[in-house]
Amino acid sequence: MKKKLLLVLMMTVLLCFTGCSSKKETAFEYDKDTMIDMAMNVASQYKDVSDAQADYLLSEGNNVDKTAIAGFRQADTSDHVGDFVAFDSKERAEFAEGAHDNILCSVYLKYENRDVKVQVSFVKNKLYDVYADNVRSQLHQDALNNGYEDDLKFLQDNYQNLGLAEAPESVDKFLITYLGYNGQQPYTADECEISAVYSRQELLARAGKHTAIGMITVFCVLIFIALIISLLKFVPKILGVNKKNETAKAAAPAPKKAAPAPVKSETKEENLVDDSELVAVITVAIIAYESSCNNNYTTDSKDKLVVRSIRRVR
Repeated sequence: MKKKLLLVLMMTVLLCFTGCSSKKETAFEYDKDTMIDMAMNVASQYKDVSDAQADYLLSEGNNVDKTAIAGFRQADTSDHVGDFVAFDSKERAEFAEGAHDNILCSVYLKYENRDVKVQVSFVKNKLYDVYADNVRSQLHQDALNNGYEDDLKFLQDNYQNLGLAEAPESVDKFLITYLGYNGQQPYTADECEISAVYSRQELLARAGKHTAIGMITVFCVLIFIALIISLLKFVPKILGVNKKNETAKAAAPAPKKAAPAPVKSETKEENLVDDSELVAVITVAIIAYESSCNNNYTTDSKDKLVVRSIRRVR
């Protein structure tokens, strides 16, 4: 029972966390078809530039110019994609959220050898909204002047007079087309990334090839280092270091033997404290000396003992 209750509590907590999680809002609202068309226009603008124009854009162009030219050059020289064939269908286009309030739109181009992916980063063109509001106000005023309450109905009935090729589906579509002719787009491209599309088998083959080349290079370097270390033992013989050492030893004079250090004679002092006989003799001699000094005469000792000096034992 306790296990079932614990399981129910865990499921409840997980459901609460799931309910609290909110979906991240997009950087800005955008029309997919319009963004796909703009991405294809970017690809068309840079895929077939001349070498002189490419060199100029790489040095003097903006970030989109530099990234697009560099990407198409790599696709041609390194990936060998071949000649351009056609744009792929719009259904293959991909969209993703960028990290800096931008939208990533990817379109695909078909080349002779493999497809090429063109990913363009778009940011919101804030100036576009200002122009769009002005055009929208003017359009509404024209519709009222011609007796139309609906702006879209006015556009669909008079699209030929407005210079449009076909009737617009919405007012926003009309604004995008109209402002596009005047150089104002709803989004601005700030970066472009070009990459060749490889299949999984091709990626695995390239990875295996690079791994094999790296391992072979490492082993060759290790073998070369081991060979150098093994040859180091012949370096002294080549340089003649042993012969020089033998010649120097033969020419050097034999070192003289050092004279033995003089042995210091240690005078061992006798311990007179326990020599009772010697103490008695010295005492008698002292008494005799004192008595002779007091009586002004000398007494000859029969034992011929002469006291030269008296030293106190420490």
